[in-house]
Amino acid sequence: SFRQNPEVLNSSDLYKKIPPNVEKTISSICNRLVSRNQLYSQILSLEQRLNVPPNFAALYPTNSSSQFKKWRCVPWKKRFLNDANAEELQNLGIVDEDTFVYKAEFQRGSAILSVLVVISPEYPVKTPILLLNLNWNGLHTTVSNFALRELEEEVNIHFIESLSPEFKDNILLCQLHHLGVCFDVFLETEYSGDSFEGPHEFQREKVVVKFARGSSRSRPYKCVSSQGIFTYR
Repeated sequence: SFRQNPEVLNSSDLYKKIPPNVEKTISSICNRLVSRNQLYSQILSLEQRLNVPPNFAALYPTNSSSQFKKWRCVPWKKRFLNDANAEELQNLGIVDEDTFVYKAEFQRGSAILSVLVVISPEYPVKTPILLLNLNWNGLHTTVSNFALRELEEEVNIHFIESLSPEFKDNILLCQLHHLGVCFDVFLETEYSGDSFEGPHEFQREKVVVKFARGSSRSRPYKCVSSQGIFTYR
């Protein structure tokens, strides 16, 4: 009985008897549940607006004209499989039926940036992938537009590599915020004749460093927080 064997009620002794491999598995499951809850909180937030932690927002200039317009879930069978990127993503092993897929949209003036957001079930070990299409003076994809491909690389690779650990709990929100700011830079530095000022439709708001090493098609997406300027990677 329990009275005859009080050791059974000693939980600390029970935990000591858990094999290390089982303890590691339990810890892994707990961490995954915490990460999934953090992801769920971010997704709920995006259904209302793009709201990043104040200390992250403070790293960027406050003058941003790109607006976060849409966020919706993309059903796997009904919509995603009809997407132009679906076959390639499946062949690369990036998506399967367990993958979370969403569509977001940023807009500034007549320019609309559509974002296919692919979130692995292994999040945050595997970070979200943002796939871009631009509707502005025609439809542009990363296949046909170098600048758009560079922007996609910025948000999926360079930004993730440089993100401070303190913001890892909000990777998705921070990634989308960075994309919105970089979309401003993209439009404001779009080549216009012999000028670096960009199209007249998009008034220059960001302070950017002009490329000083000859001609380059790259854009200054790296934000130097202490000075409020954008420079090159």
